[in-house]
Amino acid sequence: MSEKSIQDESQEWWDYPKCLEDYDPVVVDGDAITKRMKELASDLFTDEDSVDVQIIERYESSEKTSVLTFSDENTLVFFIKADSRSSFPPNFRIISIPQTFSLSELSINRNCMQQLLVHFNVSLDFLNVLFKFGNQSHVFEESSGYTSVSLEPDGSYSVSYQLMYVEKNGRKPPKDPWSMRQTGVFHRYSSSNNTSLFIFLHPMKNSVAQRRLEALFEKGDRAGALSQEAMDIHVLLFSSYLNNWQVYIEELARIFKNLREKILAFDVSRDVNYNLSPDTLKELRNLEDKVSFRTSACLRGAIRTIEALKTLYEAHTVDGFTRDSGSKKMYSSLSAMLNRLEGHFASVEIMQKRVGATIGLLANLLDLRNQSTSDKLNNHMLALTQETVDDNATVRVITIFSLIYLPASFVASLLGTNLFSFQASNRRFVISTQFWIYVCVTIPLTVITLSTWWLMKSQQDKKRRQRRTQGKKVEP
Repeated sequence: MSEKSIQDESQEWWDYPKCLEDYDPVVVDGDAITKRMKELASDLFTDEDSVDVQIIERYESSEKTSVLTFSDENTLVFFIKADSRSSFPPNFRIISIPQTFSLSELSINRNCMQQLLVHFNVSLDFLNVLFKFGNQSHVFEESSGYTSVSLEPDGSYSVSYQLMYVEKNGRKPPKDPWSMRQTGVFHRYSSSNNTSLFIFLHPMKNSVAQRRLEALFEKGDRAGALSQEAMDIHVLLFSSYLNNWQVYIEELARIFKNLREKILAFDVSRDVNYNLSPDTLKELRNLEDKVSFRTSACLRGAIRTIEALKTLYEAHTVDGFTRDSGSKKMYSSLSAMLNRLEGHFASVEIMQKRVGATIGLLANLLDLRNQSTSDKLNNHMLALTQETVDDNATVRVITIFSLIYLPASFVASLLGTNLFSFQASNRRFVISTQFWIYVCVTIPLTVITLSTWWLMKSQQDKKRRQRRTQGKKVEP
């Protein structure tokens, strides 16, 4: 098939989801979904012709497993067209589509993705998982896992879910060595021809789950059992990341222990506490966000998914499906994983309460320290005020003594002038005939001095009264 014919023929695939077998225009607004996919296309899918899609197929009759890898759009589209004309689909098919790295576009373009969705009749529930991938950090951070299960009367079913978990990212401190990641899953089992289809959206190339799937099918000793009991794939996915939770929660507990020891060593009476600062409260808030929101929400989502898988398995048993040793083992594995997740969730709930209580304790301690600092400042200001009062008392004493000695100083200065003379012969003071000059100069100068003082004091009193009046008007 030529490149031009492939591009022309691909235009018919843009009718998703209206072309689905169970599409109901009353229940589903197909135009709105198509518009939404086009709006998110730049964030969800690559805009290049190169793709990175792996398809694992197994035919139960021949017990033959094939692993196909597609690196360009034309080859993948050609495979889809050829498969649509095939009368013998594989009993088991796994389609893996990775991201280049977390929070990047999926390694598939929009045209190929829509052709896959249409060709394999993927239910609309899977879009709720698909739309949480790509370069959408704000969407990812608000996610807590999504699960949808649809069971048909004939025993067929479809499952869509978003599994969120923690994983080491290789970064070294002070950067966070853990990252929240997600894997999207679609699984449809058809009882009419005993076929299972899986679509995996991996957070990166060669993820742990993808490597384990490849190794499992390359090994081939469990391929037959997997064709009969496809839910083992779900067990494999959960077991790939379940152990990370234990290590991660222990790491959070260690961080909390160090912060709590630092807080308990806090001494309010000390002038300086180098081990405690508002940054400690910031670290606690960050820990609270990890524990209360991210970890708790992701664990709840994983628990809901396993409970849905167990309910689906039990429904199959009620409808007459037999429980062989393999399926019983799978059910036991799901139960064991559920118990472990519930145990982790219980530990996180306890840690959440302890972190909240410690934040309250730290806030109270910081308030006490601030209050202690304020008390010290107040005491210091009180001491300065007392010193000022003492200085004023000293000045007052000096002023009083100055007033006492002022008349004597005035008299001595006056008598020492040429306006008075002492005659030794008759032992009398003789007043100069020009004494009137002293009187004429002194009296006006005294009046001017007192008038100036009175004017300045009056102006200050007027301004003081105006400020008081304005202050009373401002008060409610």
